[in-house]
Amino acid sequence: MSSRTLQLSVISVAFLVPSAKAQATPSTELSQKLGATFSLTETGLGNAGRIISPGSIYLVHIDGLFARAIADHVTPTTTIEAGKPLPTGKGFKGAFGTFGDTLQIKPGERFYLHAVNLKDDAVVFNLISLESQIVVNGDSGSSRSRLRMYVRFPISKEALPALTPAALHTLVDPIFSPETEPASVQLGQSAADVRRLLGNPSKVVDLGAKQIFLYANLKVTLVDGSVTAAE
Repeated sequence: MSSRTLQLSVISVAFLVPSAKAQATPSTELSQKLGATFSLTETGLGNAGRIISPGSIYLVHIDGLFARAIADHVTPTTTIEAGKPLPTGKGFKGAFGTFGDTLQIKPGERFYLHAVNLKDDAVVFNLISLESQIVVNGDSGSSRSRLRMYVRFPISKEALPALTPAALHTLVDPIFSPETEPASVQLGQSAADVRRLLGNPSKVVDLGAKQIFLYANLKVTLVDGSVTAAE
């Protein structure tokens, strides 16, 4: 299984009890089955804002989801019921929040899927914004940070064992889903255009008038600020 293929984490008391033999439990099998349909973005160890291996890009389709700076200790959770988000406090900072107010995400904004957790009574998605935004950093001014949000889909304990990937996508896809068409870089576009389409590159080679943006499966060359090649 590749690093991009999501492996759901299951919170279960059974994990606290060592087993005599390593055997696949029903929860483990469910995790693997559901996880195979989602693509995980790998981030730096201890630095969730640094993208190591980008997975699919997900588009948000509805209003009512909230996010905060990933550098903060507080991440808002939006619960989805009957296809609609329950009200979430927009202005809270939380016990340890120091990076400005919670921001409401607009339809069409793009996120990476960082993790999905299978709980006892819900599936919770952890999403990270493609681009950094300027956020207030306490009393020390402002800084740039990716945003993070949790989106929770309640599922009863009785229904969870029978949950199928198709049923999960029925819940999730109207809220956010992968881009149907891959972003396309065109000759003559600016560096800002490339970042808007593909997000920040994993590495930038700066050769003065020439720059090379390196992505997981793409190399974009810019000369004097304009794209001259994408391969």
